[in-house]
Amino acid sequence: MSDLRTAVREATARLAAAGIASPEVDAVELAAHARGTDTGEVRRAMVLGAPEPDGYAELVGERVGRVPLQHLTGQAHFRRLTLAVGPGVFVPRPETEVTAGHAIDAASAMGPDVVVVDHRLSDSGSGFDAVKLLRSHRATKTTPVLMVTGDLDAKVQEVAEQVGVRLMHKPLSVSALNRALHALSRRVDLERTPQKATSRVQRSVEQMDS
Repeated sequence: MSDLRTAVREATARLAAAGIASPEVDAVELAAHARGTDTGEVRRAMVLGAPEPDGYAELVGERVGRVPLQHLTGQAHFRRLTLAVGPGVFVPRPETEVTAGHAIDAASAMGPDVVVVDHRLSDSGSGFDAVKLLRSHRATKTTPVLMVTGDLDAKVQEVAEQVGVRLMHKPLSVSALNRALHALSRRVDLERTPQKATSRVQRSVEQMDS
């Protein structure tokens, strides 16, 4: 058994010869998996002359055989997430991560038109906690919130008014929910395009005068 530095260097050469696009990165990732640690620790261990971990050569052999790296390590990195993957599981591609990043950034900058939240959440929290979190972010600081509840306690209505949340009681009809969402989204449209809204009102007044 060779030392870790030699094993990684030889693995890199094997992977490169097999046409793997990122041979050195894959060699280190596989070493980290075999050691049960991260790539930073592997590189430190290489400097310190640590031994080759058990099973490393077999992992490299499977990668040479084109088994996806993520299926060998059991995980895939996607933005700030680490996803568990394996045979038969979709592995996010780098271009998917880039596209998702653009979409998330655009959505974060724009913010939703309306947020619908339940008063009682499954983790024993309150919808008002979710509203507090929304208000802490720039993109959703002023986003209208519609809260649905089966609680008829006047205190709930009082808190909703204090935090600027529209409250609707269950059971809801589809038509009532649609009307509420339309009213809130209409308010957003007017706030986002005040000049256009003012022009429409002005034209209406002028038509009435004429």
